[in-house]
Amino acid sequence: MKLRNIGNVTKWQLSNNYDFTFAMVTVLIVSAFNRPAELMRIIL
Repeated sequence: MKLRNIGNVTKWQLSNNYDFTFAMVTVLIVSAFNRPAELMRIIL
């Protein structure tokens, strides 16, 4: 699965307010791969 597809699915879930928790987890996972420092800042 490409990151672009994950982003589209996340946007669809957010816009429809469906499985919001899963969407947030997906965003955090993607952020962990792309920007580890930013993710740590959010957690801490």
